[in-house]
Formats: sequence, structure tokens, C-alpha cells
Amino acid sequence: MNTDHTAQPRLTRQRQLILDRLEQVDEFLTAQQLHAALRGEGEAIGLATVYRGLQWLEEAGIIDTIDLISAGAEFVWNIIKR
Repeated sequence: MNTDHTAQPRLTRQRQLILDRLEQVDEFLTAQQLHAALRGEGEAIGLATVYRGLQWLEEAGIIDTIDLISAGAEFVWNIIKR
């Protein structure tokens, strides 16, 4: 039994789907746009799962977030290009 509570969260299937989709575009997407694209591809993924996945990817330093709330939009995400 693994009782190591310091283990890093893993890149789940849903997080990988989100990352794969973001790698396919050269623009920033809102969570809603990303969710709609994934659902349009036949993926059974909820909007809350997309938000949590994006948050995890951002905290891991994999994607960037831009706050456009003052412009009437939501957060938008894209892959960090290195």
C-alpha cells in the first residue's frame, strides 16, 4: 500500500485530453471553448473537469493563464511555448 502523501498528482486521461487539444491550436481558448471542442470530438468530459484540469496544468507550469475578466471574458489558456 502506498502511503506516500507527498506524491505528485499524475497527468490523468482528462488532463492529457486537455493538453493535447491545446497543443493543436495557436490561440488562447476559454474553458468553455475547450470544453465544447472536446465534447464535439466525442469526449465525455464535464466543464468542471476542464476547469480543474486547466488549473492543475497551470500550477504544474505547463500552460499559461491570461485573466481577461476586466474585458468581459473569462480566463483563457494556452500552452507555454518553450
